Amino acid sequence: GGESVMHVEFEKLINLFIDFVSTRIAVYTSGIQYSEGIERAIKADKANIVVSIDSGNKNLYKRIKNVDKFDDVVNNLKKYCDAQKYTTENRQVAMKYILIPYVNSSVEYIKEFLELAKSINCKAVRFDIENNWYKNNMHNIDAIKYIFKFMKYFDIKSEEMNFQHFFFQAPEYLIKNYKELYEKTN
Repeated sequence: GGESVMHVEFEKLINLFIDFVSTRIAVYTSGIQYSEGIERAIKADKANIVVSIDSGNKNLYKRIKNVDKFDDVVNNLKKYCDAQKYTTENRQVAMKYILIPYVNSSVEYIKEFLELAKSINCKAVRFDIENNWYKNNMHNIDAIKYIFKFMKYFDIKSEEMNFQHFFFQAPEYLIKNYKELYEKTN
């Protein structure tokens, strides 16, 4: 748990991995701290990274994360995106949007997030639901309907904008178990 890049041995460990292991790794990070090791792993095609930014603007980011680091995260993401080698199957850098109901749950906020991703040449986006809200509402049909409109917008808009995109486990579970409702969502 926690921010992997903050580990005192992170750069050493990721460089050892790049040099001596043949498989790819996934790094989940806040993106606040830049990592030369992550950039090197991206360039070597040894890593996929997911940066949970959860917003497309500075004020909302600060409200969610309680730190004023939006510009740092965007700059670091841009560097990582510039380092990657794109193929249709492999988009190494992904921006993640964790939907927090009644905080960043609006079509406008999701649109800002997707436009930010496009502006920094990020090719992959991910969508998740805040864990506590999900656990407390996973069987509440009204709450699910509320969430589905944002999931559907994210899905359709990501496709239109040519992002590689997918839902994490919680939204996938909801779609699987309420498929007919999701398909009817506008």
